[in-house]
Amino acid sequence: KKIKKNRGRCAIKMNTTKTTLEFLEKLEKYGKELGILNIGYLNDLKKHQIKKNTGKDFNNAIILTMEMDQRILEEGPSDKAKEYNYQLYEHFKNITYKINNYIENEGFQTIVAIPNSDLIDFTKLGEAAGLGTIGNNGLLISPEHGPKQKISAILVKIENLPEREYKYQWIKEHCKDCKECVKNCPEDALIEKQDHVILDSDKCIGSKQGCGECIKSCPIYNKGYIETLKEYKKGII
Repeated sequence: KKIKKNRGRCAIKMNTTKTTLEFLEKLEKYGKELGILNIGYLNDLKKHQIKKNTGKDFNNAIILTMEMDQRILEEGPSDKAKEYNYQLYEHFKNITYKINNYIENEGFQTIVAIPNSDLIDFTKLGEAAGLGTIGNNGLLISPEHGPKQKISAILVKIENLPEREYKYQWIKEHCKDCKECVKNCPEDALIEKQDHVILDSDKCIGSKQGCGECIKSCPIYNKGYIETLKEYKKGII
């Protein structure tokens, strides 16, 4: 068998492009054991207009989410929160590479897109994969933890990944009337523009100081997904 060097180790040459439900079930179980919150799948990144310089053959993705460290939110914008945020990124990066190795060992070619990198638009990727929706704060809002999560991805050449149905349009509608994250941003980094909100990344101190005020003010984070959905259906904000 032909072999090639791969991150300092030898591996069987990878050319597998089809997966099985059995393997994906094992992958998801392994991810949960490592602390992954959710795993999503997406075919045809180019179609969803979220592909960057990732190589034309790596057009599909396996998306991973991890819950944020609660200490980041408890600290508020500070050097300590920034440190906790950095530790979370490093931890999530290491887990992403472990899952990547698990996938590679099955013969699949991959590219790792770690959180806080500019390889791909992670929130757009998570939304397109049906893991949640992008809120006013520019973050992915999921049923499990609202916007309290980080996202990474593994780009693959697997041709038959399953995909979830998108079910969270109501969150976008709720966000239009809510605007709690806009009101509570300490740096005024969330700016209202007619019927939508834009994020001024130069003003945002989320990564710089570990700020999470927009997360803490989100009703889905505070009240939970089910309760917020009930209020939305009743027309209560």
